[in-house]
Amino acid sequence: MVDEITVETLEEWKYERDPFIIDIRAPEKFKAGHIQKSKNIPMNELVQQIDRREWEEPIVVVCDIGEASRQAARLLASHEAIDADTVWNLSGGYRAWKQHRE
Repeated sequence: MVDEITVETLEEWKYERDPFIIDIRAPEKFKAGHIQKSKNIPMNELVQQIDRREWEEPIVVVCDIGEASRQAARLLASHEAIDADTVWNLSGGYRAWKQHRE
């Protein structure tokens, strides 16, 4: 099970904990708008990237509405090199983030 993080908490974490924010949306959507300091690793590339990189923690995974990112977060949390307690899903996804910022 992966924990959820709210937009408000992520706002605080950006300054206190410097999370590694992974945006799994398609590159076109990422280019159209994304959370500052997030890294675009589309869902179809995530599996290939897991073993190729060192993961900074905590990890927050983002998609449009928080559904696909929940699956991606579970995938990351199941990886032996990643502490499952440090992987979070952004509740409501990028849409919630954008609405919060407006």
